[in-house]
Amino acid sequence: MEAQERQGARRSQRDYSLAYKLQVVSEVEKVELSYIARKEAIFHF
Repeated sequence: MEAQERQGARRSQRDYSLAYKLQVVSEVEKVELSYIARKEAIFHF
């Protein structure tokens, strides 16, 4: 237990609220969609 306290407590999925998880998913989707759009724009030229 002491070793864990020195390293900091690890978080589990239960430690985060549903709203926070949905916000993270939304941000990841935005990045993936913008990446796909850029990739498609490059290959259309």
